[in-house]
Amino acid sequence: MLLEAREISKSFGDTVVLRQVSFGTGQGAIVSLLGPSGCGKSTLLRVIAGLEQDYSGTVSFDGRHVDGVPVHERGFGLMFQDFALFPHRTVAQNIAFGPRMQRLDRREVERRVHESLDLVGLAGYGSRTIFELSGGERQRVALARSLAPRPRLLLLDEPLGALDRTLRERLTEEVRAIIKQLGITAVYVTHDQVEAFAVADSI
Repeated sequence: MLLEAREISKSFGDTVVLRQVSFGTGQGAIVSLLGPSGCGKSTLLRVIAGLEQDYSGTVSFDGRHVDGVPVHERGFGLMFQDFALFPHRTVAQNIAFGPRMQRLDRREVERRVHESLDLVGLAGYGSRTIFELSGGERQRVALARSLAPRPRLLLLDEPLGALDRTLRERLTEEVRAIIKQLGITAVYVTHDQVEAFAVADSI
């Protein structure tokens, strides 16, 4: 197993959100955490990402325990429902954020920005602002930004939840194709059963 979560339990006050949850996935696989709102799937994703503390159990990646490892040191890609884009930066500046945090040289950062834009079908959009983009285009930029640092694990929390049904169905296929093309392992959170079956190798 590349990623393994073992007996994860998490509570908020007296409310138990996760109770001894275990799962794992191998290299290049897409696994979906499917369930209704409030079932704990996003909390489990946040535990894996390092965004939640004070849980019991262990999270391992590539044979190494990552419990206690800061978010920025795990090297995982994150993509959320609200896209979390920087509104006053251009598309290219948004995508360049991760590679710059990795202290890559300018040419490599530019190469990754162009490569990521090509990958999501937005070549030539680098100089546009976020306000000039449609919902679907913003989703693609968010995906490009999460992929630009070349993560070995991509964590997606309801990434298409803010889009209408027609656009969501079309982009589900695109997201799966892009992840598979890159051979990245991914954990995909959704409450939508159709979406889960369309994008994931296992649920």
